[in-house]
Amino acid sequence: MAYYTYILSSLPALRFGVPAPIAPGEFLRISKGLIPEEEHGLLSRIFGGELPTGNNDILKKWITFDTTLRNELVKIRSARRGEGHEKYIRPGGSEDFAITHIALHAQRTPSILKSVLVLDKARWDYLNELSIGHYFDLDALLIYAFELSILKKWDLVNEADNDSLLSGLLMDNAGAKQ
Repeated sequence: MAYYTYILSSLPALRFGVPAPIAPGEFLRISKGLIPEEEHGLLSRIFGGELPTGNNDILKKWITFDTTLRNELVKIRSARRGEGHEKYIRPGGSEDFAITHIALHAQRTPSILKSVLVLDKARWDYLNELSIGHYFDLDALLIYAFELSILKKWDLVNEADNDSLLSGLLMDNAGAKQ
């Protein structure tokens, strides 16, 4: 028997733009033994950077959204370079004007970091749409895991030692000019 209600009610709330209140390892530890091993494996693969596959509707919708977003970015970048994009397109996407708009907005953002922020905010918003009607089930756990992985990515970005990164870039550029 799975204890989704227990797991989800014991997890801290997640908010975009706020540091992750729980580590992925802790999330996996809490859920271990309380859900079937196959479901726990899905959660583990999410944190491993893998896009898990399966018959789950939420996973299918998420994969379609993410693939479509990535494909739209490929089309935009290829067009800017004057290259064909066909060889870079991943199967499984769809045609969606809203996603095209998100990709265009991100691409037009002058800062790379802000561009990625636009993309991750769109991903977060889509996950919130998917969460409607899912409160204490596997789908809610999957959505939580995807949201937590987004927050952890931004925690790493925000924890980076920007001064040493900038120094390294400046040193590399100075050496390249000589």
